[in-house]
Amino acid sequence: MRAFRSQVDTLKLQQFLRQAESLSGEDAERLLGEHFELGEEFRQEALVLFERRQEQKKQKLIAEPNSQEREELNQAGYEVKTKIGQGAGGFVYLVRQHSTGQLVAIKMPARSFSPAVEAHFRREIEHLTRVRHPNLIHLYDAGVTYKGRPYFVMEYVVGHDLLTYCKDHGKRLEERLQLMVEVCSAVAELNRQQVIHRDLKPQNVMVTNDGHPKIIDFGLAQVTWADWRDEWLARMLSEPGLSPDYAPPEQEDPRRRMDTSADCFALGRILLELLAGGLCDKRQPVPPSQFPVLADYLILGFGSDKALRDRYRGDLDAIVLRATAVEPGNRYRDAGSLGEDLKRYLEGRPVSAVPNTTAYETRLFVRRNPRWVAAVAFLVLSLAVTAIIALVLKTRAEELARSALESKTQAQEARAISSKFASALDEVVNGHYKQILDDASMQQQSMRNLYVELAKQFQEPETVQYTFVNRALKNMTKEDPRYSELDGISVSLAKKNGYPPRGSTFNLPPGITPLSSLQTLLKLTLTQIQKTATLPDLSSLRESVKRAAPFLKEDAESRLSIHDILCGSDASQRQLRSALPELGGFCK
Repeated sequence: MRAFRSQVDTLKLQQFLRQAESLSGEDAERLLGEHFELGEEFRQEALVLFERRQEQKKQKLIAEPNSQEREELNQAGYEVKTKIGQGAGGFVYLVRQHSTGQLVAIKMPARSFSPAVEAHFRREIEHLTRVRHPNLIHLYDAGVTYKGRPYFVMEYVVGHDLLTYCKDHGKRLEERLQLMVEVCSAVAELNRQQVIHRDLKPQNVMVTNDGHPKIIDFGLAQVTWADWRDEWLARMLSEPGLSPDYAPPEQEDPRRRMDTSADCFALGRILLELLAGGLCDKRQPVPPSQFPVLADYLILGFGSDKALRDRYRGDLDAIVLRATAVEPGNRYRDAGSLGEDLKRYLEGRPVSAVPNTTAYETRLFVRRNPRWVAAVAFLVLSLAVTAIIALVLKTRAEELARSALESKTQAQEARAISSKFASALDEVVNGHYKQILDDASMQQQSMRNLYVELAKQFQEPETVQYTFVNRALKNMTKEDPRYSELDGISVSLAKKNGYPPRGSTFNLPPGITPLSSLQTLLKLTLTQIQKTATLPDLSSLRESVKRAAPFLKEDAESRLSIHDILCGSDASQRQLRSALPELGGFCK
């Protein structure tokens, strides 16, 4: 066999022999072909060295415990029931503890200790039995048989490995992350005790029937052996404690010293497999959102593959990439830091793997308090809408007030013009014709003729025409041939403009609007009710209400005035509203 001239070749050979130590010849050959790009000559030499090392290893192994060793265990207080696991690393038995009657597991490695190693082993076991954590399998006791073979008395765990448990029980994303928080807490306790697990993988994390994970290094079907509590013991027993898919790159180089970031790398790979359903090349980390095929998004609680990838982008991608960084200095410093970031993510708080910015914190605050933010947003929107409506109503009210003021001013001007015109006309007529005509009958006839002529000449505004027509009718009898025509004109103008009928109970001045007429009638009627305590004839008032109703929307000021007149608590007001139900609309 030729010597390895290249330092690179030598390193690759060491890595291969280290990783293939617990594998069969067929599996070792497959490992060599898949992970080591070497020539055919190197392949043959590497396989020869592997087979030679396996032969040496078999010579050091001892068989299953014999009857004498079993008797030693029985005297130590443990009754062996059945074998529950076996592999190249050793044997696992289910036993009953005499003192408590409970079932525990005893692990016996397949090789013995030298006296020097045995002494160190006893000191380490005494220290490790004091390590306690709810998510770590408990180490109760340990000893050495007469053959120099150690044994470990450990908690017996019934359950499924982490990946199988999550798949079979359909665990959603948040539930898987919560399991990883508990696992990280257990590994953090080991790291605080200066213990590096070195062989973390899903098969070494059992989930019990009550749904809590336990870190172990064996299962009912697991065959690898490396004491999960002590790196030194694993080295002394020549067991690699290495799973290539989960071990950090530096663990494959025997010249590099490992620290607690090695366990963070393995935890990050487990997390990646839980999220993505598979693993990538550990020397070229890929975030879970960029995996070609993700785990079943329905099981994880999402409606589509895109929705699941969107959830991974950001925090979870950053956490996985930091945990699985190739360089140890770029990873979390220990398992506790990784667990803290996962916990912060579940609580919607910023994680250390993502640069802290205002936009990032705001987005997380909204995700963390969706109901509170929605309530505040609804309140702000409601206030904004209320302010807009109030502004619109205020503007409209001001427009209505201006319109009402203009209408009132115009009506007052019209009434003033009409009144002045009529008064001036009366003065002219009464003064001029009284001087010319001394005979009373002649004066009345002349006044009548004058008013008839003026009614024909002044048809605009209609208030003036209505005044002249009524003055003419006042100065003639029904026998006059013009009476019928003028009476028809008077009635038509009164109905058209809402003027009070000629000769009504309340004979109001002409030239007023339907609403102002209604105001005056209401005041007079209320005054009469207060004085006589009886209701007068309300036919004119009822007719005036009908005429005023169409103008309510156009004259805000008059509508408010009518409301003030009619809608009080006085007895006369209540009596009038009761007698005329149609007045109730003015009080709304």
